[in-house]
Amino acid sequence: MTKKRIVLGVLITLGLIILLLAGLVLIPPVFSSEKSYSRDTVLSILSGEVMVMKGTGGEWTKAENGMKLATSDSVKTGADSYALITFFEGSTMTLEPNTEVTISELWRSEQTDSTRVRLGQKVGQTWNRIQKLTDSASTYEVETPAAVGSVRGTTIALAVEPDGQTSMSVFEGEGRLRAEGIEIDLPTGMESSVVPGAPPSPASAIPTPASALRISVNPAAWMKVVDPEGRSTGRVPPGIIVNQITGAITSGYGSQTQFVEIPDPHDGIYSIVLRRPDAGPINLVIEGLANDGTGLVPIFRHERQCQSKKGEKWRLDVEVFTVGGKLDHISVPEKIERLKGDEPGEVTVTQAAFDGRIAELSNQFDRKYTAFKDAVRQALSGQELALVFTEEEIAGKVMDWAAGPDNPAELYNMEITLNDDQIGRGSARFKYGAIGGKLKVSVKVEIESGRPLLHITGIDVDLGKLPVAMGAFKDRINREAEKITWNLNADLIRVEMSDEDIVLTVIKR
Repeated sequence: MTKKRIVLGVLITLGLIILLLAGLVLIPPVFSSEKSYSRDTVLSILSGEVMVMKGTGGEWTKAENGMKLATSDSVKTGADSYALITFFEGSTMTLEPNTEVTISELWRSEQTDSTRVRLGQKVGQTWNRIQKLTDSASTYEVETPAAVGSVRGTTIALAVEPDGQTSMSVFEGEGRLRAEGIEIDLPTGMESSVVPGAPPSPASAIPTPASALRISVNPAAWMKVVDPEGRSTGRVPPGIIVNQITGAITSGYGSQTQFVEIPDPHDGIYSIVLRRPDAGPINLVIEGLANDGTGLVPIFRHERQCQSKKGEKWRLDVEVFTVGGKLDHISVPEKIERLKGDEPGEVTVTQAAFDGRIAELSNQFDRKYTAFKDAVRQALSGQELALVFTEEEIAGKVMDWAAGPDNPAELYNMEITLNDDQIGRGSARFKYGAIGGKLKVSVKVEIESGRPLLHITGIDVDLGKLPVAMGAFKDRINREAEKITWNLNADLIRVEMSDEDIVLTVIKR
């Protein structure tokens, strides 16, 4: 393959990433993969002393933060210790004090990407956030002395007493508890318990907590809350949900206002880390909730704001005070400060979690676009319709397309932005075989005769000493863009971009 064809393939790849999305012409926002994601199962020490046994019949030794775990390894926490296991497929298990678990199986099919994670929980309490299982062959199971809990997602608590009595609580998603040949289903908000030698008890509702701390941020930002034990809950770049705090609830993907709700918080400092993927305001709301017998009702509310540049990290430390084990009040600094020093909280993002997030966003994009096309077909002539995508959905579609089998190059550190003058700019590093470099493309979007019109305004490729004939590549990308058809019986009349959404408005012909 000639050098010219190599560079041409890379340019066409990123050019089409910027220009083409499922037959629509859009400019995606920032969605940058800034780091290498783990493909291993990793142990994180959140606080205190954690011990590990490598293999069956080994000796307990002091664990190291970030060490890799494998099948037959065991982990146990001390009296005031918390640990986190992040599995290769993206699920996490938080170990509370005096807990011991063993990894029974870690398996992935190279043909189907099905996964199996099986664990043994001897004693103690764990909080499990299970990566969404995409097929029936994938499993996540925890065996205790009394039962086997299997989960399809998303968050469950498992408690094992010294005598083996086991309780399982499903906070989100669904799970199953099996013992003595009897299996019961546990939907969201339900729990069951079992003693050794007996079947599971009938499912019952999880009790409402006595109080809760609710923290929300708007507009779209990545917010992570770290409790006094070092457990993190919220969202981390590039928008991955994490949940290490037992019983915590986080907002789902696509929510315009991100929130974290922590049940029965205790005395101590809760650190809030904030970061916007682009420049703009951050509006933070911190509320206290108390159970009045009918449910959780507000008892206080604090608001803080800051103006963030792109990529800046911010921090606010909130001190919680309780009375009789129930949230009473909090102390909140007057200002959100820029993060100085190390970021609190241990979070490992796996490649599988990143890929799953991309696939989920891409699917959301496809569902919205399919529904929109159906609506256009059924609309009356002259009817106006709007298609609304979130920034994350568009970015996910772009990244999914970029990772597809037709992509001739590996792209990373990709970033795509749109200015107020409708000029989109994309940049990325790339690797094509043994050749790597930097790539920048600029495009202007206009509307002409009810159709999107594109102009490539600039291309810059850095291949070190290799010569680059820019004119030929620019013409080729423009020719590729001209092949795109507007497959709707409607005229595009405007494209509007806000901090969070892109809105395309059409009129049925």
